[in-house]
Amino acid sequence: MDERPPLMTLPDELLLLCADPRTKRLKLPPYFNRALAGAVLAEFELRGAITIFDNSITTVQPLTLGEPVADRILGALVLDVQLGRPGAKQTRLLGLDTNYSGLSGPAPERPFARRVARARVNMRAVVAAEAPPRGLTQWIQLFSHNLDKDYRESMEARGLLTADRQRVLGLVPWTTWSAAPGAAALAHSRPTGRRGLQLDAIAATVGLVPSAAPAGPIAAAVSVVIENDKRRRD
Repeated sequence: MDERPPLMTLPDELLLLCADPRTKRLKLPPYFNRALAGAVLAEFELRGAITIFDNSITTVQPLTLGEPVADRILGALVLDVQLGRPGAKQTRLLGLDTNYSGLSGPAPERPFARRVARARVNMRAVVAAEAPPRGLTQWIQLFSHNLDKDYRESMEARGLLTADRQRVLGLVPWTTWSAAPGAAALAHSRPTGRRGLQLDAIAATVGLVPSAAPAGPIAAAVSVVIENDKRRRD
């Protein structure tokens, strides 16, 4: 029986895999945020928040997952689909109305500003109608920015990580992150079943575990994004 904490998500598990077995300190591999974004999508799929077909998100179910970073990202994904933004209009939203011709947020008060806003919405609607669906690689790129920072702070608040905050030479802030005592035992004992397979496949994309097969669409998309990142750096 897998007795993980109830709020332990795949992104949490992935971060704990970065903990040194001896010191418990985190050491993130290159391109880790790409893998972390893939873990977020995998968590959504496991919880039934998204359905994936042909390397695209085809349906979105608004849910509360109970982890603040994942809930924020899922909320952004739901809003993209609800407003029919380019690349997201083709995704089906379950349980909420779509508003492809509406505005996000309150309408501007001044008439000219309203006309400008309406023109932008109309332009967006034209682009959205023609834009192909966003693939998994595009969602991973969209969600990756500073994701490790957000998750480390969330895991600290939930007691899974500890932070040793210092200043180098009294000026430059520096934080050392470690697996908390209660979570240290979980750092290298991975979950079982489908959740474990998803974690292994995504962790393998950044070398945290040996390569796993089959990779599945999310891990495969993470690998594609990382390879593209490497080519751009060369």
